[in-house]
Amino acid sequence: MKNKRGEGFHIGFTILYALMWGAILFVMGWVLYLTTNNYLAGFLAYEKDIPRHVYAYRAINTCLAYQDEDTQRFYPGVIDYSKYDKQTLKDCYTNTEVTSFNFQLWDLKKDNPYDRILIGFGATLSIKSYPVWIRYDDGSFSEGKLLIGVS
Repeated sequence: MKNKRGEGFHIGFTILYALMWGAILFVMGWVLYLTTNNYLAGFLAYEKDIPRHVYAYRAINTCLAYQDEDTQRFYPGVIDYSKYDKQTLKDCYTNTEVTSFNFQLWDLKKDNPYDRILIGFGATLSIKSYPVWIRYDDGSFSEGKLLIGVS
């Protein structure tokens, strides 16, 4: 088919381009749907062990946290090894509803587990590991982890 100027007009190319654009838009829509669906599923999912995390952060950032004597500043995530004892942890959790706590501190450089501290009675359902730094009495620091179980 030709227009008034004698130029050729091919209707077949228009249909081909429309099909290509349709396929591209379909693939882009499908990728957008999958990405949004996975994002929302991860965003709307909630952690079932929130109480354990709250109790763990209380121990790591308040009860066992290293406090500088000069500035009186607490260093969250740095555990003062001199505070890691049963009485300190028992005093920290006196007003909680949880019946049992299970703590164990590991020094990763020495691959050395320290004494496990049990507060209360009962078996813990699951244990989670939290990365921490350990400050010893001589002023040295070591990378470690704190295993906490709550029931």
